[in-house]
Amino acid sequence: RHLLAAERLAVAAGDVLLAARVRYCQARQFQHLRHNRDSLDTLRPARDHLGSAATAAVGTMLDGALAASLAALGDGDQALALLGRAEDSFSDIDLDREPDWMHFYDRGELLAQYGRVYRDMARTDRRHGRASVRSTSEAIDAFDPQSARSSVLNEVGLCSALFLDDEPEQAITVGTRVIEQARGMASPRIFDRLRNVRRDLARHETLPEVAEFAHTLDVLGPRTTP
Repeated sequence: RHLLAAERLAVAAGDVLLAARVRYCQARQFQHLRHNRDSLDTLRPARDHLGSAATAAVGTMLDGALAASLAALGDGDQALALLGRAEDSFSDIDLDREPDWMHFYDRGELLAQYGRVYRDMARTDRRHGRASVRSTSEAIDAFDPQSARSSVLNEVGLCSALFLDDEPEQAITVGTRVIEQARGMASPRIFDRLRNVRRDLARHETLPEVAEFAHTLDVLGPRTTP
């Protein structure tokens, strides 16, 4: 309700860029809940409505989010095409021409979308696991030190990517570190993401150390998302 109200106010003020940012925030909520079709239905009109009014950073942000939902729905080819367009837009970003509220969007944010897309692709074709590990690792290195929660969320993604890339020992090392970090942060979303790692470790759960790690994930607390 708050997001819908924010969008109405942005539209009433004639700020189409801010309205697009609000839509992006709505879509991220849908993605967290795995409602990726709703995410696409939220993002596509925002991207189409902006057209040539989109700044480089806003266009990059929307295309990256669209790519993430497309990959989650199984359309990896179109997702990668959109990431290519996002990469081109990113190279044109001039922060002096961007709204102040877009200054958060750095290369780490774009690389994180690459990692997410390749991670979803790896769930059906494990050959993409290595690309997910590489992109997610690069995203973590690229984040500003002040972006602590983004870094931790991508560490969770790296844990999943390592399981998908058949590197369970490294995955457990990363996952154990993230659990300790998460306990010091007030972010239920991090714990939701950690519990979702469960779906990516099943291939290795016959290993005792993986089974133990899976149990640790199971007792982190009640789920707050489907």
